[in-house]
Amino acid sequence: MMERVDRKYKGLKRGLGVIPYVIAGIEELYLYNHPRIKFVIDGEEHTSEYGLAVKSNAGRFRFADPISLDDPSLLLCLFRHVKTIPFLRYWLSVLSGDPVNSEEIAYIRGKEIYVSSENPIPVHVDGEVIGKLPVKISIVEDGLNLLFPKVL
Repeated sequence: MMERVDRKYKGLKRGLGVIPYVIAGIEELYLYNHPRIKFVIDGEEHTSEYGLAVKSNAGRFRFADPISLDDPSLLLCLFRHVKTIPFLRYWLSVLSGDPVNSEEIAYIRGKEIYVSSENPIPVHVDGEVIGKLPVKISIVEDGLNLLFPKVL
């Protein structure tokens, strides 16, 4: 989706906010052939069509609850099937600021996540494409001190 926004709607990102992402997301949902992705979380293997590693909610966008910057782990949201109403409902709830919990989503906490696939799937961080799989995501203990309000 992020690649599609950069490729087709880059000029619209600033002026229209989330609208280009919603359009690209719906296009990707039905046009993209979602391959299986392997996620290894602290040594435990899972497969899914889509995963989202979250460390905190982002302003008005809420990816999961409860989640906190002072939690020493990452939260991995694994979606069992992408081309479903629960997947679309999840993303609409993220945009509205009220994340939905669904049986279609597995929430797994861990400190190290290794993600791979037989396909060269794009990886994005904070809405920007940074490369392709495979990727290792981990918590760096005492890597950076952050000051943030108790309630975000």
